[in-house]
Amino acid sequence: MAKKYYLKNGKLVALREHTRWELTKKILLALGTGAIVLSLLIAPGSAYALKLFNLDKNAGYRKRQKHKERIRQLLMRLKKKRLVEVYQKGGKEIVELSENGKKRILKYQLEELELSKPKKWDGKWRVVTFDIPEKHKKARNALREILRKLEFYPLHKSVFISPYPCRDEIDFVSEVFDVGRFVHYFETSFFDDEAKLLLHFHNL
Repeated sequence: MAKKYYLKNGKLVALREHTRWELTKKILLALGTGAIVLSLLIAPGSAYALKLFNLDKNAGYRKRQKHKERIRQLLMRLKKKRLVEVYQKGGKEIVELSENGKKRILKYQLEELELSKPKKWDGKWRVVTFDIPEKHKKARNALREILRKLEFYPLHKSVFISPYPCRDEIDFVSEVFDVGRFVHYFETSFFDDEAKLLLHFHNL
């Protein structure tokens, strides 16, 4: 039987690997809200399990049991990779993100980060500048990639501009890469070469 594939980040990924990755991501994000009792997380009819698989609460018993086993297997894999911790508390097994798991969550949040685009532009330009030392080169390059992904205009290799509100997003990204002290944000309603920006952001 031929394998089925999905396109993920520009690469072909086998269906089984793709769905496993998606479920792993959902489990870690669910744990991102706080520690969860293991029995509640894997219970076939629990809100957590139903949400993880987009199941209807009336899904058949065998189907729910199958998904329960998949969640348990993935949790053990995540524990082995030190992304989650499983421990006893009050006679119950608790599942919680490890420090490595919390870092992985931040990575997922960065991947899904988007700027909201108001229907009407308020006439302000948001400018992000940074002077990140060479010893933080990886963080500097990652920050540039995120800004490009968010469709900022690269005025300079260390100066990026956007017409959309983004203060919270910039603070978040700077905190994730631990470079906040090197990153500066300001807003202005005047730019001497605005025609260049309006050409770039032609949908304003």
